[in-house]
Amino acid sequence: MQQNPQVTDTEFLRVQKVFHDLDAAALSTVTDTFALTITAKQTFAGGDATTLQNLDFTLNTDGFYERTLNYDEAIAGMNFAQIPLGDYEITETGMEVAGYNHRLAHWRFIDLYDPANAGESGEDSSTSHTVTVSENSQIVFRFDNYYEPLGSIDLTKNFEGVTLDQIPANFYIEITKADDPDFEPIRIERSELTGLTTNEKITDLLPGEYTITEYNFEIGDRTFEGNAQVERDLQITLPNQQPVYKVTIPGLIGNNDVTVDMYNRYLQAAEVLPPIMVYPVQLKKVDQHDQGVAGAIFKLEKLNPETNRWETYVDNLMSNAQGFVNSQVGEPGDYRFVETKAPDGFDMADNPISNVQTIVDGGVGTNDNPVYFGEIENHMRTLIQLKKVDEAGNTLAGAVFKVEFYNNGTWETIETGLTSTADGLVRLDVEEDGRYRFIETKAPANYVLDTTPKEVTVVEGQQAIFEAGTLENRRVEGPNVQSNAIQLLKVDEQNHALAGAVFKVEAYNAESQIWELLVENLQSGADGLVTTSVPGPGRYRFIETQAPNGYVLDETPKEVTVEEGGTGVIDAGKLVNKSRANLPIVGDNLGLWLLVLGIVTLLGASLVLMKKKKLNL
Repeated sequence: MQQNPQVTDTEFLRVQKVFHDLDAAALSTVTDTFALTITAKQTFAGGDATTLQNLDFTLNTDGFYERTLNYDEAIAGMNFAQIPLGDYEITETGMEVAGYNHRLAHWRFIDLYDPANAGESGEDSSTSHTVTVSENSQIVFRFDNYYEPLGSIDLTKNFEGVTLDQIPANFYIEITKADDPDFEPIRIERSELTGLTTNEKITDLLPGEYTITEYNFEIGDRTFEGNAQVERDLQITLPNQQPVYKVTIPGLIGNNDVTVDMYNRYLQAAEVLPPIMVYPVQLKKVDQHDQGVAGAIFKLEKLNPETNRWETYVDNLMSNAQGFVNSQVGEPGDYRFVETKAPDGFDMADNPISNVQTIVDGGVGTNDNPVYFGEIENHMRTLIQLKKVDEAGNTLAGAVFKVEFYNNGTWETIETGLTSTADGLVRLDVEEDGRYRFIETKAPANYVLDTTPKEVTVVEGQQAIFEAGTLENRRVEGPNVQSNAIQLLKVDEQNHALAGAVFKVEAYNAESQIWELLVENLQSGADGLVTTSVPGPGRYRFIETQAPNGYVLDETPKEVTVEEGGTGVIDAGKLVNKSRANLPIVGDNLGLWLLVLGIVTLLGASLVLMKKKKLNL
């Protein structure tokens, strides 16, 4: 039996599972089947065995200690403090999700005791990995599964200028997937065409790029013209050239049920039309790690040489799962891409305008080799959050928190004054990997303060919300105590949230008919919200006492009424601050003041003349 060195109370192993890109309905299919098992790779006895038993490990049929986490435990993450030193195998089962493709499995572990040791990470299809807990190790191990929905192609084929019996008997359409050697091509034969307009739907397609090619499409000496409307993208085939069209099933972001309308038009020899030049263009959207970013919205602009102004050529272009933005132009000129909206979880690009490319007649540019406009980078944000609830699980607004960061063995305060909003959430953007914790500094009115730290570990700088869980407040004992809160949204003239505005809240005393001060020095947060708890039903009003820097104070009271028996957060609406930069300067009214001064002077002179005339009489 292997002997293990004596452990200290610093060793621990944290195991966590994260599912990405699944909605609630999809996740519900794995909640009963998923399991994460931690198995010791050596035998333990004595104190080490007792420690494992206290951590709810049990002996398996092979004589090794193991602990199996269900879905809820794995998602929340499980800490095993003072775990004996040795090797542990971590295995997941039951992670398959109906209707989705398991596109990527990512695993990583790091040693928080030694930040210089970044640990190991990888992306593969393995469902088990082994980690080693050595002396003083503080191992954080995490499995991430990334999914993408399966898609479909709803294909409609149209023929113009011919009859059904003129279509060649060996005509067929083939759908292939270049990046998947295991994909079996799909063929639509001539015999499946029931008319000049035929519909076929191909389902259960993995995300990626598909090619639709027509074969044996020529009819005698007629000139052939073809095009395909792929969602919002029109693809044109040059006269008498083989029709080849590209279709993308985006996967994560965008429409995965793609509609393709294909048109074949046949002209008599006298109707031959000149070729139309089409130039594919492309931009790539990346994050700070040079990974493709899906879901960014762009417009393609063309320079008007007469006015020297940029004009929209194509709008509402979206980056695909690989980060590429694809379009086509049909005339020479100067073009550029402009980002108009960043994806959720990303900051807008510092420079949202791409390089300018000049398209010339006869220039390069094909579907396989588009004119490339370079890359535009978006910065991913990492968010930590805590949910504040009461004993019944209802969300609580108005709880105030600070956030601390574990730095070289010491907890350091990095943010204070964070207030839970109407949905009970307390959120903070963070930049560094490591351990963070929320600590409540002020409870909502009529609730008991709970200073229990709620810790969360940010393992890597990926786009994600890291949950610290929930923190419950117990109500203050007393008769007929209600839970009410009121809330105001502070915005500027463009309806953007304004932080830093200071308010007081007054309550209306119905007996004395006087507004009385209830609370003061409330400050709007980064989301523009000002929230406070109130004792019960009645009339309340927010009054701004200090405007944010660069804005004009607005002391207009914003009143809100809490009804008898009401609970939750009552909305007082919005209060708008005007920017000082938009106020007229004194010089703007100089002409008006001179006019008024002139009128006053004339009136004065007239009175003096009238008095002199009376004296002369």
